Amino acid sequence: MKRLLILVAVLLLSGCATLVAPTSIAPAPTPVASPPIVPPSLAVPAPTGLPLPLTSPLQSPLDSPLATPAAINPTVDLARTDLATRLKIAVAQIQVVSFEQVEWPDASAGCAKPGVMYIQVITPGYKIALSVDGKTYEYHGKAQDAPALCEK
Repeated sequence: MKRLLILVAVLLLSGCATLVAPTSIAPAPTPVASPPIVPPSLAVPAPTGLPLPLTSPLQSPLDSPLATPAAINPTVDLARTDLATRLKIAVAQIQVVSFEQVEWPDASAGCAKPGVMYIQVITPGYKIALSVDGKTYEYHGKAQDAPALCEK
């Protein structure tokens, strides 16, 4: 009888226990980094060593005073006034040959001084050509700077 009680006790106790079937846990998928998508209109051309004309509004500096045609006149006027002061002539004698927005290949804005090192970074700016009595004078500048006579 003792065996019977032990057998009943084992059966009762085994009925209380629950068997858990092993489950497989799938690993979380590994995210794959995809390269950023750059629209062709935002692609920046490689520097060539020459100033590049700005051809689209996306290439011009957004906060630049040169972004609007109305701001071009004050910039050109500053260059004309400076040249008139240097040559001791009237501003009216100075002809504007050209005004061009450019991307300079370095921070010298196209007017590198001998012995001075400049950071090699594309620098948005402009180039102004003025003429007095057949002689041409070039003024260069960075987008946010006043024009400076480029004496080469």
